[in-house]
Amino acid sequence: MIVLDASAVLAVVYNEPGTEKIAPRLPQGLMSVVNLAETLSKIAMNGGDPAFAAAQLRSAGIEFAPVTEVQTIDAAALRPLTAHLGLSLGDRLCLALARERRLPVLTTERRWLEYDFGVPVELGR
Repeated sequence: MIVLDASAVLAVVYNEPGTEKIAPRLPQGLMSVVNLAETLSKIAMNGGDPAFAAAQLRSAGIEFAPVTEVQTIDAAALRPLTAHLGLSLGDRLCLALARERRLPVLTTERRWLEYDFGVPVELGR
């Protein structure tokens, strides 16, 4: 299992560079509902149907995880440590899920490689 960042899923949705590396990982994917909301928001902004997209992501095998109190505390603690990287709340909650479950995370955000989050970070591009 691997935790998916919104950027990784969006790369597949929009057939961006890295799709060939990321798409095969989707069936083993776990995604925070916050990252799901980010993904669906982007799809909606581009004229897509978020309900249809959510169903498609689920049918691709992605599991959606609720945000826990432990994750919110971890995401808050990551804020001052990662401010220089410009990580959003969604980014930090993605990482908090990976840390809580002790799973690697898949992103297209190269800047995530600049910090040791205590879990493997795989770059999709």
